[in-house]
Amino acid sequence: MHGRLRHNLTFLIPLCLLIIVTVMHAGDMKYYIQNEWMYMACSLILVLLNRSAVSFSLSNIVSGILILLCAAGAFLLGYRSLFFLTIVSAIILLAGSYARKDVLLPMLLVWLTSPALHSFLHGYSALIKQQLATWVYMIAGKMMAIQSAGQGILHTSAGGITINDGCMGLDMLKVNFFIAVMILFVKERKLKIQHSPRQVFFLLLISIVLNMVSNTFRIIILVWSGQVQDGLTHQAIGMICFAFYSVLPLIWISDRLRGKALVDGNHPPARSPWLRLIMLTLSLVILMAKPDTANMMLPVAQKIARQRNMCLEMISNDVIKLSDAKRIIYIKSASHNPMICWTGDGYQILPQQKTKAYTHDHVVKNAEVLNSYWWYQCGTKRTSSLLNAIITSVISAQPVQLVNVAM
Repeated sequence: MHGRLRHNLTFLIPLCLLIIVTVMHAGDMKYYIQNEWMYMACSLILVLLNRSAVSFSLSNIVSGILILLCAAGAFLLGYRSLFFLTIVSAIILLAGSYARKDVLLPMLLVWLTSPALHSFLHGYSALIKQQLATWVYMIAGKMMAIQSAGQGILHTSAGGITINDGCMGLDMLKVNFFIAVMILFVKERKLKIQHSPRQVFFLLLISIVLNMVSNTFRIIILVWSGQVQDGLTHQAIGMICFAFYSVLPLIWISDRLRGKALVDGNHPPARSPWLRLIMLTLSLVILMAKPDTANMMLPVAQKIARQRNMCLEMISNDVIKLSDAKRIIYIKSASHNPMICWTGDGYQILPQQKTKAYTHDHVVKNAEVLNSYWWYQCGTKRTSSLLNAIITSVISAQPVQLVNVAM
């Protein structure tokens, strides 16, 4: 009786806090809930249908620690995607802890399909797009009369063919992770087994490789068939390549992974429930006090626009553009080197100077040459190192912004 009461308390306390946080910050999560509900629902289904009842799960403890770190990151950096990831992860861990189920696969599904990870990876889409163009040129350049490849563009006698974001793989990588996790779950439930974390991460690593292979052959077939414009045939070729080069190999490989057989029986008593309670409670308390850091650079940008007579434009919630006849200034949330965006637009980067406070590059496209100065800014401190900026952000509890001046 005492153990059951303790188990219920470790569920009800964080559940009440979770409801309070959700009500307080519903506006921050509205967009993500509308677009990510399918992955959330599938993760909860995985928890409820999981056969692996556990008395102690290291993955549950690790998940709690990651949730606490994620909550701290959402508090200090003010990223809505991190805030959403913390909330959904807390829901999954809470459900898994109460049902005494291992949450490795559901938690992986939440993290690998999260907007936070997808936004981070999308910043590197230009680099992957360029690499795919190079691979296609090396594999099928002579067969399809491709003259050259560069900056994500294949140059043929018919003109330049741009490899867009859908072809370069990151859009489908999220689906790839989802399918890999679901294949493992279906196999575990059907055969009453449980895969080790090493086997799970091995299959996820393989899914990344297969995703790149799938997109490489997708581009080759699209260029060879002339179906480079978006349409029904273009989409059908993409789905066939995805199924043939990615999904089927994942199923074949997963069949060769031998999991550990589960023993049927009563649910064992939960151990260390208070540790999970403490981690969840701290995470949710941090989120309850989460400061509103959205557009903290907007007042500064407005002041600069007035003083220098520049035009101010909000490109998105976290990207501000200032411009006049001589220069363009971008102020955005820091997630990656801005040169990735320049190369993605077809510019060649000629490094010039790097100091502790800023980086100076020449960006060249056709006959256009621009001087690009960029740095990470946290409060009044400027640095060319993202790591230094993040450390400063953690200490000062202020978000990191990327400032890029082109003239």
